[in-house]
Amino acid sequence: DVKINNALMVIGLILLTTGIHGLLNLLQIPSYPLLIPGYGALIAALTIRLRNTLFPLQVLTILVLIYAVMLSTTFIGFIGYPLYRGLFNQLEEIRDFARELDFTSLTILIFLNNYAIALSSIAPIIGPFIVTMGSVNAALLIGVNIAIQPLYIMIYVYPHTLPELLGYAVFISLSSRLTRIKPWLFLLIFLTGTLILLMAAFIESYLIFSTQRLTR
Repeated sequence: DVKINNALMVIGLILLTTGIHGLLNLLQIPSYPLLIPGYGALIAALTIRLRNTLFPLQVLTILVLIYAVMLSTTFIGFIGYPLYRGLFNQLEEIRDFARELDFTSLTILIFLNNYAIALSSIAPIIGPFIVTMGSVNAALLIGVNIAIQPLYIMIYVYPHTLPELLGYAVFISLSSRLTRIKPWLFLLIFLTGTLILLMAAFIESYLIFSTQRLTR
């Protein structure tokens, strides 16, 4: 079956990429920037290939692919911890800054950060590369953090992670249909993606504040 073969090819490419970059990082060669054009091209190609399928199916496929890319990069960040451990200090600085914000300000900050990436992803072809850049950078930080605090791997099952990546998938999928989608449907999907990202920001902000209260 063609679909099964295509899926196996994508899985194989991701595993091969993970293995090669994992080995390079073990050899102290910081290769992760190369993941951005590579994985960006993969997401862009799949987005275009699926533009004639049902929109929910396209969104789901892109969502799974973004998850796979982030897991791959997380592993590379974990393996390459000695190379990237300086990023952990940057992550701590971001956390310290977030702790100084009130709930509303933090929610707005998280939403605007995610929304800027999502809006950029609407640009045909280049949009997936922008999302890939944000996803790869975030996943690398997660991998470094897991090397120091192993339980941080639970971030992938946190309740805000799925809607955040789903929002990205909606906007990326929308980018492949701009020239042939009805205006009212475009607006409906656009607003749906926006609400999903707003919900994700609210949940993430709530989790941060709940954690702060528990650790005091």
